[in-house]
Amino acid sequence: MAALSTLGVVVFGASWLSWRLFWLLWPAALCAIALQISATMIAARSAVATRARDGRHVPRESLLPAAAPMDAAAMASAPGAPGVFGAPSAPDAQVHAPTRATTAPAEGNVEPTGPVMLSMPKDCPPPYDTTIHRAFFRRIVDAEFREYAPGLVWPDLGALQGSLSTRLRLFRRYASLAPSPASEISEHDGSPHSPWHHLAKFEAAAYRRGDAVARLSHRAFAPLAFLELHARIDLEPAERVALDEELARLYSIGFGRVLTPPAMLSAIEPLRHRTGGTEAIALADEARMALRSAHHLGEAERARGEWRARAQSAQELLGWSGDVLSMVEALVDYWLVQRAAAEDMGWADELVRLEGGTLGSALAQRDESGVFHFAEALQLVVGAPQRQAGVPTPAPTAASTVA
Repeated sequence: MAALSTLGVVVFGASWLSWRLFWLLWPAALCAIALQISATMIAARSAVATRARDGRHVPRESLLPAAAPMDAAAMASAPGAPGVFGAPSAPDAQVHAPTRATTAPAEGNVEPTGPVMLSMPKDCPPPYDTTIHRAFFRRIVDAEFREYAPGLVWPDLGALQGSLSTRLRLFRRYASLAPSPASEISEHDGSPHSPWHHLAKFEAAAYRRGDAVARLSHRAFAPLAFLELHARIDLEPAERVALDEELARLYSIGFGRVLTPPAMLSAIEPLRHRTGGTEAIALADEARMALRSAHHLGEAERARGEWRARAQSAQELLGWSGDVLSMVEALVDYWLVQRAAAEDMGWADELVRLEGGTLGSALAQRDESGVFHFAEALQLVVGAPQRQAGVPTPAPTAASTVA
């Protein structure tokens, strides 16, 4: 009985395990069967496609009738001829026209040709715009010789020093750039860090000094500031000499013999936001240093031509627009005018060392007897007709110049 019971348990357990293994393994068996069927179908389809391709492959040239090759004119006038950007034109087609004798592929050795790469023509850089160039100098000259109503005071912009990029960065911090009536300036504006700090001076001499220094920061041509100082009738000789020396020190050391008035800085300030503006400002600043350090005007004029050529090369290399190039060339020409003004100031300084007096009195003598170098340079850069040698022309006097 025990033996039968043991046999029954073994048989029942074996049957139960067989049933469980069957239900566990049948999904795997079905997946294996489906994978085998898919692999068989893919292999069969690949074999059929290969046989069909080998049976249909016939060289294209063998289907063409034997005919003489077409010349260039016939190919250009044939219907469906490729356009400008699709294939060579008629003269090139005469050289590259395919013929059966030269291009028929050898049987059994057919190699497909690769795609033809066409290079698009490079756009020419926009030309130099003389309108922007002349408008730049017209804006500066109009601001320099504009007549202002009495009772106006000037903000002191003497902190606009350093490189061109530094002066542009400092220029944006000034809320007021134009002269204003003294009655509109509040007491808060007269703080030491305000451009109106000189208005808080109670002594007349200190006020006049601050006003003269502030006025120089708005000048584009340095000789005119000293002529204006020389023409003032409210100054004693000692005070006139002190102011003359103060302005000469600020012009030579502070501004580096290069004046950048608000009219000039506001004209080139949008250049910072143009494509390539940073590189253009850097190139113009290098030109400023080169022209300022020229030993004489002849060398400065040669440097002007070299830096204008460099600006044109930079335009082709960096893709500047026409107005960016025009503004850079206008800046190079402006540096030449500044170098010519420095030549006038150097001449006046030598005369003061020989004869005494002030820079303003020396420039007044030059104003009565000759023409300033900065005026001739200004006529040169704007394209005005030059004064012929031996032909006298009336020069403006100090009174009419600073009026």
